[in-house]
Amino acid sequence: MTDRPIPVRRILIGAESVADAPRALRLLPVLAGEGAAMFGGLLVLDQVLADQRSDPGRRVVTPSGQLVATPDAEELQWIVEGEARAFRKMLAEIAADTGAEWSAEVKTGTLEANLAAVANAWDIVVVGHRFLHRRRGRVVILGDAPEAGGDVLAIASRMASELETDVERIELPVGDDRRADWLADRLDRLSASAVILDAATAPLDGFRQLAALLTVARCPI
Repeated sequence: MTDRPIPVRRILIGAESVADAPRALRLLPVLAGEGAAMFGGLLVLDQVLADQRSDPGRRVVTPSGQLVATPDAEELQWIVEGEARAFRKMLAEIAADTGAEWSAEVKTGTLEANLAAVANAWDIVVVGHRFLHRRRGRVVILGDAPEAGGDVLAIASRMASELETDVERIELPVGDDRRADWLADRLDRLSASAVILDAATAPLDGFRQLAALLTVARCPI
């Protein structure tokens, strides 16, 4: 009789800035559960920060949220390296506390495009979003199926316990041309702490609509 290898749960966290990462990083041990885990980090910096041109008359928002004059090439490099170091440090600390292996990459472009390119290699993808809500909302499962799969519901329940809140499922109306507006209004009212998309039933066109969902959910997805 041979022992079966313990499956490693591969979890990727994507964020557009270090400021967007902490709330999602907090959820990694909860998502990993009791088994072995591998954490991946994908920091996708805004194209403005990747652009090596300097425009003295323009002001931009840095990943940390500061409004500054457009950086020159040397200042830009310093900002990018600082963001990368801070992101890797946070991920390494969470991984060490959990006993998980980890790796991280820094990319440019759009978050949704970069995630779409690598998502299939991971079991769970977490998209970070900085804290905006004053009140603690529910963990929302988003999908068209009438009931959640066992693993999805178990993950949602663990997350809700960690965040000291409840779980709620949202089912979109079938055939409703205004379903996007309906979803935006519903999520806005809930002020969710986290949104879970079941890959088998989530009503999104891959990662194409991820940016729009982040805008209305304003929480980790």
